[in-house]
Formats: sequence, C-alpha cells, structure tokens
Amino acid sequence: MRLTLDTRRTVDRAIGGAAVGLVVLFLLLQLAPAPVLLAVALLAVLILALRAVTSPRWLRAGVLVGAGVSVIAVPLVTVGGVNLRLSQALLPLAFLALLLRTRGWLEAPRAGIWALLALLMVALFTLINPATRVSGLSQVSLFALNVLQFVLVYALARETEDGVDDCIRWLGWAAVLMAGWIGFLLLADRAGVPFVAPYFYAEGLARLVDGQIVFQVVRRFSHAMIAAGLFAGLLALFVALALDRTAIRWRFSVGAAVASFLGLMFAFGRGPILGALAGLLVVVAFSLRRSLAFTLRLLAIAAVVAVVGLVGLSRLPGGEEIIGVFLGRTMQLLDPATYESGTAAERLRLWSILLDDLEGNWLVGKGALAYRPLLFERYYGGQTDNPPASENILVELLHSGGLIALGAYLMLHLSIAGGLLRRSRAPGVARAAQLQSQALLSALVALGVASMLSPFAWNAMYWSMLGVMAAAAANDR
Repeated sequence: MRLTLDTRRTVDRAIGGAAVGLVVLFLLLQLAPAPVLLAVALLAVLILALRAVTSPRWLRAGVLVGAGVSVIAVPLVTVGGVNLRLSQALLPLAFLALLLRTRGWLEAPRAGIWALLALLMVALFTLINPATRVSGLSQVSLFALNVLQFVLVYALARETEDGVDDCIRWLGWAAVLMAGWIGFLLLADRAGVPFVAPYFYAEGLARLVDGQIVFQVVRRFSHAMIAAGLFAGLLALFVALALDRTAIRWRFSVGAAVASFLGLMFAFGRGPILGALAGLLVVVAFSLRRSLAFTLRLLAIAAVVAVVGLVGLSRLPGGEEIIGVFLGRTMQLLDPATYESGTAAERLRLWSILLDDLEGNWLVGKGALAYRPLLFERYYGGQTDNPPASENILVELLHSGGLIALGAYLMLHLSIAGGLLRRSRAPGVARAAQLQSQALLSALVALGVASMLSPFAWNAMYWSMLGVMAAAAANDR
C-alpha cells in the first residue's frame, strides 16, 4: 500500500486551524495584560487573513467562534465608551478577505434594509437631541457594528452551497465553547478551587435574587445572562435539527443541544428560560403538523437532552445546587407573586417609566441611552453604582428611536421569519432544507421572546445568528 500526503491540503488545514486555535487561546489569556491580549488577537487576525482569502470555511469559523468568545471574554480595548471585542476586531479583516475572494462583490440581505433604517433612525434622533448627542453615540456605534456583523455573516453563509450548514455547525461549536467556559468558572467556584474567585471575579460570584442564590459572571466577564439569551435560541435550533436522522451530523446537533441546555441552567434567568420554551413550542407545532411519530421522536430527543444535562451536571461539584436553583427559577414563571415583587416586578416598573417618558415623542423617541439618566434619577434615586438597563430591546429601541426605529427593527425580524416559513413549506425544497428552516424559525422565536426579557440583543453573536437565518430564508434550494 502506498502512503501519499496531500501537502497543500495539510498546510491549508494547519493554517486554518491555527486561526481558530488562537481565538480560543485569546479566551484562555484573560488574566494577561492588555498588550498581551492585543498581540494574541493581532496574531490570530494575521493568520486568519492568510487562510480567509481562499477559504470560506475558516473565515466562517473565525467570525462565528470569535463572536462566541466575545460573549464571555473581556473586551480588547474601550474606545469612546464602546467595548471593542474580538468579534469587532475581526470584522474589518473578514470583510476585506471576503471582498478579495469575491472580487469586490458582496451580497447583502434584503432584510438588511430594515436593519439599516432602524440604525439611521436611532442615529438621527440621537444626534438631534443635545442631551444624547455625545453619550448616545457609543450605542449608535455598537448598533452599526452589529448591522455590519449581520451583513458579513449573511454574505459568508450565502457564498457557497453548504454555507448555511457550515455556519450552523460553527454556531454549535460556539455554543459548546460558551457553555464550557461559563460552566468551568461556576463549577470551579462551587468546588472551592482557590484561584477562581480572586482571579476571575472582581465581585462575589453568588448573590441573592428573590430570596434565592443566583450565580453570575460579573465584571471581568460578560454577564452570564447575555449568553443565556443566546442559549435559548441555540437550544431550540439544535433540538429541531437533531430530528433529521439522515443528517451526517445529527449526533453533533444532540451534543450542541445538551451544551445549550447546560448554558441555560448556568444563568438561571427566567427570560431566557421563557424564550427557550417558546422556541421549543414552535418545534412541537411543526412536529405535530408532520406526524405523531415525528412528535414522539422530538419528545424523545428533548428527554435525552434534559436527562444527559441534569444527570451529568448533578455528578459534578456544586451541580446539584445549580440544578435546584434553576428549577426553582423555572417554577417562578408560574407563580403570580413573582410579578408583584422581585426582579420581575422591577422590570415592569422600569418599562412603565420609559413608556411614560415618551409622551409626545412616540414617533421619534428620545435618542440612544436617554433612558439611563432617566432611570438613574427617577427609579434608582442616584443610589446605585451600576448603570440601569431595561433588559428589553423593544422598549429600549422605542425610547431611543420611536415607533419608526422600532417598526423597522420588527420588520427585520418579520421578514426573516416570513422567508423561513415560506421555505419550510415550499414544495420544491428538500425535506432536510425544510426542517432546517423550521429549526431556524424556532430559534428566531426563542431569541425574540428572550430579547424582551434579557440584555443580549446588542451582542454580535445575536446578529450573527440573524445573518445565518436571513441567508437560509433567501436560499431557494
């Protein structure tokens, strides 16, 4: 037997893998000084540039895994009040690599017009209000970066026939990475590992919320609630994709669903839990429409995901404590008293203040971040060091850009949802593609519900997922 080696393919894989490896290395170097973090990020960018010019797969990997890392990692640098994370550092390079490979041609999503309109309205109404002209520009800049992320991921997913499948695969790996890192920190702290608390947290990891202990990743790392909102959509997505037994990677879908379920438990947020339930209900509705046997298969997969997640976590130090709090927070969704006191009632009061403040400005709003000094003075009484947040993207957009910006934002999501629904029912589309559209639509519903109760819709990973959904909706295969 003659052994041959494809040198070019081996080198390509090594270079591409090095880019992803350095992205992960960036995550592991959280305790390093800022110059070290910047040097590692720059090295990852340079290696990615070499591979991305000719390889769509590795460019997708860098962009999507980088967005996942940006959810749970400290920012590279803060400029003008905007925290620039790894996803934003990769953004211009990824666009350049894509344009070089496509000879200057870039396909943008049709739904992007609504995202652009929402951005322009928020920017305009922020600039014309003297009170928000300076402070609100950071939020406008973040919105612009997210829109660019949306367009980039859409173009990458549409570049090749298997682009959407490849992007979904990397979303799965991002889910595993996010859940693994947050889980490591929480479980290590519960197990009493000495180095975790003093090095990774500027504040205590545990605090009381509504009389229960809640564990959070604070200060040095993004709030675990941001990741939890994303896990709500990822859980619905991969549970639905696991229904396709003919797919080569259906086992990977089950694994990604387990990781997403664990990530959801690590944050204990009722909003993300409610979002995940809404997304899974959509999966059930599609399954019932197909057949009873298909629905039973779905229930079996969901049971496997839940059992593996719960049993596996219970065998780890501190796991039973985390499970108990998670189940308690879930049951609170059914308790009317929850909405009369505690954080749920607090959110309702915050939203009421913002809506009352819009009297006479419903059409154009008050400008980006105008709600923060309002809440700081009217609700918190100036007695808090933490910047107030509504944790509701719809209320924030309404207050920032009025009905015009909010309407454009809703049209963005409705246009994507409509495209996915049409593709899921199109007679000429393959069964696997129909199921994929249903899975993505379920994830979109989960994200939409969770975004009204959790502060993650300003994150690049959320807009990356929207880009994948828009690409699938535009796919006629």
